[in-house]
Amino acid sequence: MRVEGVTVRTVAVVDDHRTFAELLALALDGHWEFRFVDHATTAAQARTMIGRHAPDIVLMDVELPDGDGIELTRELRESAPQTRIVVLTSHNSLSLASRAVAAGAAAFYTKDGSLADLLQVLRTLDDGPVTITAPRTGRAARTPDDLVPVDLAARELEVLSLMAQGCGVDAMARRMGITRHTCRGYVKSMYLKLGVHSQLEALVAGLARDLIEPPAPRHGSR
Repeated sequence: MRVEGVTVRTVAVVDDHRTFAELLALALDGHWEFRFVDHATTAAQARTMIGRHAPDIVLMDVELPDGDGIELTRELRESAPQTRIVVLTSHNSLSLASRAVAAGAAAFYTKDGSLADLLQVLRTLDDGPVTITAPRTGRAARTPDDLVPVDLAARELEVLSLMAQGCGVDAMARRMGITRHTCRGYVKSMYLKLGVHSQLEALVAGLARDLIEPPAPRHGSR
């Protein structure tokens, strides 16, 4: 919506923690470029709310009493494609990040991140590429439909693959038969080519480019 020539984004929250939602509402209303419109605590309420308000942005919790926020995201991307959905979670998880990407979320953000970083994420949700915000970093790894090809060297691909298996630098160095210092060099060059700043960002970018296989979902993990 536009108010006196200025674009104001309407924002709705889907979260069963009322206090958290109310704090978000207060924070959003404190910034002129956002207008909080409503709050839903369940998936069923969210469907009705989004149909009524057609918000520009929805902040979507992963765990809802009557459903999975990521699956609801997938559903809403089909029924309300104009709405950008930011998936919020308490869990720092590559599996959740990859599911969010596949479901069409515009961003993935952990609840322990700063409010300032979250607001900055919301400001970037224009008509540009989809963004996945790595937990605890506030930096975004972009994953547009027309991704720029990245030519990773064999060792850089190996590092990325080992990261996807949960290996740290020491474990990667041992498995690759190289020094820790050399391994860090491969990590740094791989990050530079992908345009990322963290392990999770690298894995999300790798998933988007089919450089690594998505992690197998864990039973009961949400």
